[in-house]
Amino acid sequence: MIIIKKTFDEIGDLVKRKVTLKNELDYQTVGCRLYGRGVYAREIKKGYEISAKKMFLIKKDDVLINRIWAQKGSAGIVPIELENSLVTNDFPVIELDKSQILPIFLSLYFKTEHFWDSCKQHSHGTSGRERLGMKEMMELEIPVPSIEVQEKISKNLLELNNELDKGRNLIINVIDNCNILLYNVYKNIIKGSSRKQMSQIAPIIRRPVKVDISKEYNELGVRSFGKGTFHKPSISGVALGSKRIFWIEPGDLIFSNVFAWEGAIAVAKVYDSQRVGSHRFITCKVNESFTSPYFLCFHFLTPDGLDEIKSASPGGAGRNRTLGLKKLEKIMVPTPEYSKQKHFEEIYFSISTVIKLLENNLEHLSQLHKTKLEETFAFSTNLS
Repeated sequence: MIIIKKTFDEIGDLVKRKVTLKNELDYQTVGCRLYGRGVYAREIKKGYEISAKKMFLIKKDDVLINRIWAQKGSAGIVPIELENSLVTNDFPVIELDKSQILPIFLSLYFKTEHFWDSCKQHSHGTSGRERLGMKEMMELEIPVPSIEVQEKISKNLLELNNELDKGRNLIINVIDNCNILLYNVYKNIIKGSSRKQMSQIAPIIRRPVKVDISKEYNELGVRSFGKGTFHKPSISGVALGSKRIFWIEPGDLIFSNVFAWEGAIAVAKVYDSQRVGSHRFITCKVNESFTSPYFLCFHFLTPDGLDEIKSASPGGAGRNRTLGLKKLEKIMVPTPEYSKQKHFEEIYFSISTVIKLLENNLEHLSQLHKTKLEETFAFSTNLS
């Protein structure tokens, strides 16, 4: 198989189809997802809502590269449905010579670590703000086998991806059904149950840490969307400085006070022992005379529970939306018979184990696709 490398300069032309914006007209804007996941539609804006006076028109099969995030694969091929959308100067547009390279082949290459690394090597600037220069971008080398080979590679990878998608969709469907089953069990248990304030059944508890500058402290984090806890790298007492930290114990119900509204709520596990959290993590000590920590956590991750958290988190999105301590204490939560909650907990653990296995299978399928993609394009690393 004869394969050569060609630059973007050789396989396409940098084009600038300037558009002078008119205040009263609507314009579709687009962006590029990271890791080669393609071009996507952003907002539709009136001309007067766009600060730039000139933007640039894109056409089907154009290449778009986000020069700021090129090193993380922010590149893609324009699909037909986004033709005639607009981009800014940060998204250079390359019109391909399709007699030399197929857009679908190039879009697959954009998903490889080899492409990302090549962009990183040619990006310049301070850490975190590296930018791919226009000249360097046009000089990036792309592996260009014959059109016949490109067609074969694209066909094989797309067929594999279709099969993997079938498997992913099947697994996702099973996970959805597991979650529906668990939610239905929860709804059945809380029917007719009384409610009690959080301050009564799970009061906020703080266990201040007296920081020793000679020691290391292991921090705990909480993922959004009910994804549980995670372990952060250890931090020295010196690095903590005046930062306040608090001990977290297994069984604590933890809320991230800035992201609880999007499900950053979890129960600390046994393997989370001897970990600390900043003042931004609210820990509640569950009174198991009334409730189970896992039942209570599940409640707050249901639509109704999240609505209660959102109501107790005034402000805008993100870090401006903070869960209030007093508001959290006043939330009334369902407290069915403790035996029913423990029964729910058993079902919860069983279904959670199944879901975890299924999620591991999803990760395996994703890794399989990535491995096959890298193996297919391995020739690109060996070309001179």
